[in-house]
Amino acid sequence: GVLTLASVFLIGFDVIAHHTPPGSVATDAQKDAAIAASAKLAKAWPCVLAGDFNQSDPKLPSWIRATQRVDTLDKAGTQPIDAVFIRGAIGAGESTVIDPGALSDHKWLGVKLILGGSAL
Repeated sequence: GVLTLASVFLIGFDVIAHHTPPGSVATDAQKDAAIAASAKLAKAWPCVLAGDFNQSDPKLPSWIRATQRVDTLDKAGTQPIDAVFIRGAIGAGESTVIDPGALSDHKWLGVKLILGGSAL
């Protein structure tokens, strides 16, 4: 028999889960520092940075927001504080919002990732 070997591409990526302390225990400067510390963990791999940023517009200049900008907190006012950001050779497709009911006071965000690709 003949054995044929196909080329295999291995695409790796990093995922960083993030939680910024809320305003009740952190100043805006402390929140910015916490977000910057998480973002600094990203190295050469394509990367996903996701979680509760406790800010509607976190300072992430080299990142792309991959999820919808929707109210994610069951509290008065509009607070799009939960998000998924991407950087590098990774794209984002459709994003979804899930209301977990009594399991959490936050809505959950999901996003289809495209490794080595770009947004749909």
